[in-house]
Amino acid sequence: MESERGSLPDFLRAEILALIFALLVQGAGLVWWGSQITSRVTVLEAKAIAASHQAEDIARIDERTKSIDEAIQRVEHRLDGQVNAK
Repeated sequence: MESERGSLPDFLRAEILALIFALLVQGAGLVWWGSQITSRVTVLEAKAIAASHQAEDIARIDERTKSIDEAIQRVEHRLDGQVNAK
């Protein structure tokens, strides 16, 4: 009698096993989802780093363009002075 009292009916045992299986499958899905998020974040971080380098390059090119423009204006000013002096 003691062993019968402590054991579960077959239908309840099957439901518990199904519940455990469902929880394991959901846990595996959660791990898979988390790994997908991690890989996406890694890709986005790499793109952000590349974009920051591009922004730095654009800033340098902008400064070079400004200095070239200033040099051209100085040359034009000198040429204008030479033309007016003649």
